[in-house]
Amino acid sequence: MRARWLVGSVVGAALVVATAAHADRGEALLRQALRHYAQGRFEAAIRVLHHALTATTAPKTLGQVQLFLGVSYAVTDRPAEAREAFAAALRYDPQVTLDPERFKPALVRLFLAVKQRVLGGPSSAPVSPPPRAGGASPAAVASPAAAAPPRAAPVAPPSPSGPSRAQVVLRPGTRRGFFLLAAGPGIGLTTNVPSNLKLSEVLGFHFFRRSSGPGLALGLGQGLGGDWLLLEAGVRFFWDIQLGGRYAVHLTPFVQPGYILAHFTGYPYDIAAPVEPTAHAFNVAFGLAVQLLLVDRAILHLQLVGIDLGVNANGADVRYDLLLGGGVTF
Repeated sequence: MRARWLVGSVVGAALVVATAAHADRGEALLRQALRHYAQGRFEAAIRVLHHALTATTAPKTLGQVQLFLGVSYAVTDRPAEAREAFAAALRYDPQVTLDPERFKPALVRLFLAVKQRVLGGPSSAPVSPPPRAGGASPAAVASPAAAAPPRAAPVAPPSPSGPSRAQVVLRPGTRRGFFLLAAGPGIGLTTNVPSNLKLSEVLGFHFFRRSSGPGLALGLGQGLGGDWLLLEAGVRFFWDIQLGGRYAVHLTPFVQPGYILAHFTGYPYDIAAPVEPTAHAFNVAFGLAVQLLLVDRAILHLQLVGIDLGVNANGADVRYDLLLGGGVTF
């Protein structure tokens, strides 16, 4: 009998320790997400908050996770997802709320509308948003009575006025795919290459689940004007390097090996040495572009450096391409 009691006590203690560790993991992820939010990295905050949902079973912590998931959705112009997250937060902890002195009135009104629908009326129980420096841990944020000493570095709260318009419009992206269209002058750098209008189309995907980092693309190009029609196709390797953590401003180096077809559309004036109407060449293009991602959907593209090299049995041709365009992500 004593042995059975001892085994039961050990098992019970182990379950308590495991549950506490699980809750600690959820709180740690919540603190990490709040740091991202305070820095304007809303998409990163959303990703971490989703991880936190599976890292804890504590209702109050889950309420805080869903609350700030709703806030993050709201500031990134996703009101439907924000309402769902607010409703889930209130079901986990009916006492959660947003401080009207630290969040924009429109955001507070959205939360209160969900609260009235879910609970049937407003609640007077206050709650702080992210913990203040030297303040309570995220688990204690849901209820002042549950305050406890912090177990990790404090997190700075969001600005009382919320994120700036630039932070919302230029927020880091989450979509891997994109399509670009661009046009501009193709300037011949060798004597036998005329300058013309260059058109470019690029369909690509990033390797990771976000709109930055390395990736592969199919690149097409046309050169129009002069006496030659140029058609290009190749596989592009690129790397979208995000400049800073808050804004989706990318510096994009690329290299694209491929094939070029040149077709002569002019009249061969020199009858003694007529021009071959069609030429084929190995082509490699490389360069550097600057890109802005707008509201995680539209792209502004400026190719500042673009060298187009074509090589065949007759020699090498070089062009400089300066392109401006835009596109979409998906």
